[in-house]
Amino acid sequence: MNALISFLKKEKLAIAVLFLIAIIIPLMNLRPYWDDNPRFSTGYIGLLIQGRPLNEFFYRFISGGPGLSPDVYQMNLILFMLMAITLLRIKYLRDNTILFMLIFCNPFFIENLSYHVDVIGMVAAYVLAIHAAFYENEKTKKMFFISLLLALTSVLGYQSGFNAFFFSFIIATILDYHRDGRFCFKNIKVRFAVLCIILPFCKFITFLLGLLLSLIGKDANAYIETRLSIDISVAVNNALDFLTLFSGSFNYLQVSIFIISMTLLAISSVNAFLRRNISVSVMFFVPITCIFVSIFPYVLISASNIVSSRVLFGFTGFYLSMYVITYYFSRSQTLKLLISILMIFYIFSYVSFVSVYANAYNKFYDSDVSTLKNIQSLIQYDSKGDVGDVMLCGDNKVTNGYILNAYTEYPILKNVFRSFLSSEYWLNGVRSFSNINDIDLNIVECKKSNNPQEKKIFSNNRYDILRDDRNYLVNFK
Repeated sequence: MNALISFLKKEKLAIAVLFLIAIIIPLMNLRPYWDDNPRFSTGYIGLLIQGRPLNEFFYRFISGGPGLSPDVYQMNLILFMLMAITLLRIKYLRDNTILFMLIFCNPFFIENLSYHVDVIGMVAAYVLAIHAAFYENEKTKKMFFISLLLALTSVLGYQSGFNAFFFSFIIATILDYHRDGRFCFKNIKVRFAVLCIILPFCKFITFLLGLLLSLIGKDANAYIETRLSIDISVAVNNALDFLTLFSGSFNYLQVSIFIISMTLLAISSVNAFLRRNISVSVMFFVPITCIFVSIFPYVLISASNIVSSRVLFGFTGFYLSMYVITYYFSRSQTLKLLISILMIFYIFSYVSFVSVYANAYNKFYDSDVSTLKNIQSLIQYDSKGDVGDVMLCGDNKVTNGYILNAYTEYPILKNVFRSFLSSEYWLNGVRSFSNINDIDLNIVECKKSNNPQEKKIFSNNRYDILRDDRNYLVNFK
């Protein structure tokens, strides 16, 4: 194991590139993600009004017009790898390959990498925020303005760039303190000033978007109210929803790694306390702080759909801080070796998880396509080609053994995979999904009824199909 750690130190660039390749290769043939379908179906980008102008301008540039270009997902993944490699310019990440790889081992980050369209802005926000937090310069003003520029640009790519800056700020401060305590405090002041600016800037963007929507003739009152107001009860519910998301996302291996890592950190902290090094001993609470960083400020935004894996950039700080504090501040070589072995094992498990995820998601997507095509065939056979409206009610039940097994081994997949066959949740989504998969059904909003003229034409363990004159109702069980 010592030889492996020594190899990681010597062949830094090669290891970093191989690691990133191991992540992006399984994703290269990933099917379109949740809201990619309506964008590819209509050509409407719609990222500017979501507060992501960088994404919008990127696609307008490569398409040469207001519409969305054809799918450039593979190019986006390559750009992600190139952007990720730039982080090796940061001394701490360049000197420690394990630290560099851990930056990209956030299990929730897999959702961000899945979006064919949004991915470019999301990964740019992530990388730019880390650069902003780690950037340092002897000239205080120069450091402040460059760090601020990078951080603001990050937030314009994706609002969770704030969370990436926040956790990076914490990790950079810990590493600075290990290098030189006096130098550390100068950097803290600059980075904290940047943090205090980008937080209200996120809200300012929201206000501008609401104003923009008003100017183009849309009712933006609800948008502004849900994004700018703070409701304590909603904040509490959002916090609980995030905790539920955390608790239901990890398998036994991941939980075991986190528990052992916290145990090693606790031992290191106790040793520091016995040496009367109080500043190091209290670092035990940093990983817990990073959990808060993961969900702040999203708990304060009264929008239920914000509770999602894609906003949890800050979770990287949780496991990263356990490694950094134990490895850099422990005087025990045994603890240093154990935490390094544990994190290497975690990195390998994450790389394998990406492959499992990609294969399971493609199977999940293809299963939804197959289900809808089977429904189309049954309806067309019954109607003799004279089909009216089709209502999809309920959510498609997963019965595929491959996917169910993947759910068991990696519970996070249940939170990331979303069935396309639910017009109750997003009618535009299921229509677009049908459109890009050559399914010719006029899918309309689900409306429950007890019409006695409805006739059941088909039933299995997943759905019932009922007919009412020329119209059909599909009830998922």
